[in-house]
Amino acid sequence: AGEDGVLFRTGDAGATWDTLNSGTVIDLYALKFINITTGWVAGDGGYIAQTTNGGSLWTMQLNPFFGFLNVRGIDFMDASRGVCVGLYGYALQTIDGGQNWTIIPDIATTNDLFAVKFVNGLGGVIAGENGMLFRTENSGGNWADESISYLQKTFYGIAFSNDTTAFVCGITGKMIRSSADISSVVTLTPQPLGINVFPNPVSTGNIHIRLNETMQGSCTLQLYDLQGRLVLEKNYEANAISDLLIASEEIPAEAGTYILRLSFDNRQATARIIRQ
Repeated sequence: AGEDGVLFRTGDAGATWDTLNSGTVIDLYALKFINITTGWVAGDGGYIAQTTNGGSLWTMQLNPFFGFLNVRGIDFMDASRGVCVGLYGYALQTIDGGQNWTIIPDIATTNDLFAVKFVNGLGGVIAGENGMLFRTENSGGNWADESISYLQKTFYGIAFSNDTTAFVCGITGKMIRSSADISSVVTLTPQPLGINVFPNPVSTGNIHIRLNETMQGSCTLQLYDLQGRLVLEKNYEANAISDLLIASEEIPAEAGTYILRLSFDNRQATARIIRQ
């Protein structure tokens, strides 16, 4: 995969390569297949597409950050669970094969992220700019920050030699090795929240956010513009939350698309809001 949506495929161990129609002219940076038929490709502008026939036909998968998320790495543990990472510290996860993507709350950085790699369905590593390293032992349910910022090096590639040893390499030939038992902890990835936002598009009046289930405890509501700037943040404390409200005066007056993110502890929901 490469510039201008270029895709090539080999069926004879690299002796010959056929050109595929990716259906886009967007620069593509990341490619992952879980078997000979099912795979994903991703690149600039939040472009993510899936194939289920070995690459002959690609179907674009929309995500809440389409238009400004520049993906640099993607990996899937199976047909449902996957992670993609990109510039400015964006890291998204899916549990339904890429139909829906949510932000990973544990990845708190604005440094560019270039690579993600999983092994044995449990262990995973994310790597990027300025020594950024994050590791999971439970299929992405939680990520620990193990960055080596004092190196001030950018990591571009990750490989596992076995279930417990990872190699990370980057600029000026810098390579590090980490050995850790990542086979003992199994925790299911939190299910994303389901929400209904209305009216949407909105021109005047308030925006109502209805949850598909009642949640307990604290909640954070954030609204971003398409440049990734935070334009609204609200915190809620209640014993039971099922409906939220954004008052009309809290919504930016400038017309355009905004990204809503709702967080309850380690569960999240995202939605696009169009301001007319």
